[in-house]
Amino acid sequence: MKPKKRLLIIKIITLSSFFSLFFIGANAHAKSECLAQTKLDPIKNALKKLSDSYGDVPSSIDCQSVDNKDVETLTCSNDLLSIMERLDTQAYVYAYENATKQAANHKTRIDSDWVAETRDNAKSENDLCNLYKEHTTNSLGDASSPYVKKEENTEPEEINDKVAGPSFSVKINLSKKAKAKLSKINEKIIINSMFNGNGEGKKETEGDPQEVNLGDFEVEVDLDETATFNKIYFPKEAVNRLTHSQNYQLTLNIVSARKADDFNLLDCSFVSEEVQSIEGKTIIVPCKLIGKYAVSSKYEIK
Repeated sequence: MKPKKRLLIIKIITLSSFFSLFFIGANAHAKSECLAQTKLDPIKNALKKLSDSYGDVPSSIDCQSVDNKDVETLTCSNDLLSIMERLDTQAYVYAYENATKQAANHKTRIDSDWVAETRDNAKSENDLCNLYKEHTTNSLGDASSPYVKKEENTEPEEINDKVAGPSFSVKINLSKKAKAKLSKINEKIIINSMFNGNGEGKKETEGDPQEVNLGDFEVEVDLDETATFNKIYFPKEAVNRLTHSQNYQLTLNIVSARKADDFNLLDCSFVSEEVQSIEGKTIIVPCKLIGKYAVSSKYEIK
């Protein structure tokens, strides 16, 4: 009977070892699942877009002096989590300033409650990865978050008799004098986007028989607000008259809102681009006070 008992003990130990390895493997998979589904390049691109205004916002975790908190150790030991943390910190400051219309102290973490009550309670890489994704997306919105999968369409989206246009943003860089003047009188800015392309125009309504006017769309913004154009739709019949349905032009006309002052006060860089070059990007447009010698510098696309 002794050999049988010994055999039974060996079987129990073997099964115990198997289940231990199974749970360890499952836990390792859970840890890495979120990170495995996360791509680095979109995060870098999102950071690049924020860098001009928020590049001075420091990381909330100093990896040179980690105090052995789980979150700090997890973040500093993983390059992907580290860059996700930097984006999350900058994104929240961006969201705060856009929501409150007030400048924040870029050297102070302004969402300390979320850090203490939510982030610092993460116990694994998977937990932390998911928390960064959720918090960053709440700050940037689905359209700008690198964690929200964007639909890839080779053809323009159609809704009934309309076709979806491009999605892009416009940020106005005011000169000091222009900003001071508009702030003093509490004036806003109007950004008008106009779209046209080559094709079979309507002579009676569009003038040039080779030009198709797709429409224009106006957004009013505060001085430090970024305009987002993401719900643009063109008449399907107009798109069908284009020579190339995805090759048409965007032109921007930017003026002061003429609410506090009857006259336009801004001289902005002239923007004219093929839509393919601005899809999903931000156009940064410099503007000065209008005047005899006011000539604004070239705009940028990021």
